Amino acid sequence: MELNARDLVGAAPVPWCLVDGEGRVVRVNDRMAELCESSPAKLEGREFLDLVDPTDRARILVPRPESTVWMASTRLMTGRPDLHVTVTGAPVPTSDGSRMSILVLSDISELVRATAEVDELRRAALDLADQRIAMVATVAHELRSPLHAINGWTEMLAASALDPEQRDLIVSLETAVGRLRRTVDEFLEISRLDAGEVVLRPTDVDVRSLVGRVMEQHRQRAEDTGTDLQVVIAPAVPAILHIDGYRLDQILTNLVANAVTHGAGESVRVDVDTIDGTLRLAVQDRGPGVPEAYRERIFDAFVRAPGSEAGGTGLGLPLVRSLTRRLGGDVRLEAPSDGGTRFAVTLPLLGAGDPPRTLSPVEGDAVATTAASARVLVVEDNEMIQLLSAQQLRSLGHAPTVVGTGAEALEFLLDATRVVDLVLMDWQLPDLRGTEVCRRFREVERRQKRGRTPVIALTANAMPDTRAACLAAGMDDFLPKPVSAAALGTMVVRWTAGNTDGAGGPPVIDAARLLALGAGGTTVTPIAQAVRHHLTHLEDDLDRLAEDDPPPVRRLLHGHRVSCEVMGLAQLAGTLREMMHGGGHQDDLRSRAREDIQRIRRRINTITEHGPPATADLTAVDREAAER
Repeated sequence: MELNARDLVGAAPVPWCLVDGEGRVVRVNDRMAELCESSPAKLEGREFLDLVDPTDRARILVPRPESTVWMASTRLMTGRPDLHVTVTGAPVPTSDGSRMSILVLSDISELVRATAEVDELRRAALDLADQRIAMVATVAHELRSPLHAINGWTEMLAASALDPEQRDLIVSLETAVGRLRRTVDEFLEISRLDAGEVVLRPTDVDVRSLVGRVMEQHRQRAEDTGTDLQVVIAPAVPAILHIDGYRLDQILTNLVANAVTHGAGESVRVDVDTIDGTLRLAVQDRGPGVPEAYRERIFDAFVRAPGSEAGGTGLGLPLVRSLTRRLGGDVRLEAPSDGGTRFAVTLPLLGAGDPPRTLSPVEGDAVATTAASARVLVVEDNEMIQLLSAQQLRSLGHAPTVVGTGAEALEFLLDATRVVDLVLMDWQLPDLRGTEVCRRFREVERRQKRGRTPVIALTANAMPDTRAACLAAGMDDFLPKPVSAAALGTMVVRWTAGNTDGAGGPPVIDAARLLALGAGGTTVTPIAQAVRHHLTHLEDDLDRLAEDDPPPVRRLLHGHRVSCEVMGLAQLAGTLREMMHGGGHQDDLRSRAREDIQRIRRRINTITEHGPPATADLTAVDREAAER
């Protein structure tokens, strides 16, 4: 049988063409003509690039060595607007030495369409996730404001004289509010985890105390349902573990709450152990157990086992799994042979390190009482919360002033005749965002060389981007609603009182040094003016260090540190020294330096207004001023 080479090549099942060294089409096969919806006669003699999408021509024209086999994808300019192909090119040897290449085309239109559909579905899913997070934040905002008022007034009532029946009603109200608050917090936490915005803060944790606190929280409910609570902590568990204690508390609290709910009338046992650098937790109940078909789905949001009569949102176990995985561990459900359900958690013990600087809510229930009466400006448009915040502050011994708009807040803050020690700023005001009010106020402070007044965000919007926006606007801390009197009191003390106590640490100011600098005189007014001038320049340089492209820390702060030591500002000098040597986290150290500056200004004012105390009493008086 004799075969014609041209017919054989022309019958190839893939589209191809030959192009010469100038890029002109010399020959095409029938498949190529069909793909281009044309004929060989019309294609031969044309520039191949005429067939290519103009936006792709530069990639195909890239110079290549003559022996190179190459591949590129493009859209062909034919009657089909959606025709996408890959082009594979290879050199073809010729008898006369002229340059010739064969180009083989493959139709990838279906693949391109499928990829575009997948991309569109992915974008839609991401948009839906963003909308869900925004919706959760909005719902939480609407819930947290009335919750804040209910929670606060309940606290006030609980502290008043009540008869036994009234006190029982208040206890029931507190329980209901607590459950509603936990539900809101669960929704928020799930959204934060979905957004990847949960920040870990490993610290040294007394795990025995933590477990004890969690069990105590559930003891009353267990007693009411006749459930026996048991805890077994292995002797090998160290007294202190380095782990994110807040997240560990969340995990254990959800597991114990789940066990007490489903093991009612039976027993709940918590086991704690450490093995090979990991923390092992197990929470077991003697309830009816989880059907095998639901043992994996039980970790999905809003899923509850059939026949379960317990309430709840169905978010506790999904939150546990998300948190354990975020911590680098895992959780699994086991079905013990003797019945019930057992959740086993494995968490790596984290290495020590500096946690990242983020604004975080005040934790703990103890009300700090070491601060003197602070003058607090409350910027809040909700009348219920205005009344509550003012009453809470007055009950803590502080002097509140309340305004309802951003414009009123700016008018008050910019009036040099008015003095305020701290500002509680709502996030969402009728006329301006709280962040914008703070930003304008900080600009005036810098321009007029004022001292920095602490501004605390008070908001029902507890999402991570809200916290970041508060920090970026110049706010100093963050309180999510609902706010207890304890948390509010701790926050006020934190930002209006010194951090040194009477037992140790350097004094805020060595007043004897100030007198010595005054050439042995009995007045410190001239040197006090110099100190104030120096502190203003230091604040400017601290602001420079917070810029995107800050100057070198050591060079910028060296002169300030030396001046502080000469002036007797030992505490501030120590903070600057830490910054110069890279100790701790720079954002935290800058905040500490600003706090030191505010305490120094208050002490300077005391000394210049009332005169310096006797030399023997200077250190004690300085520490007393720091505590105030």
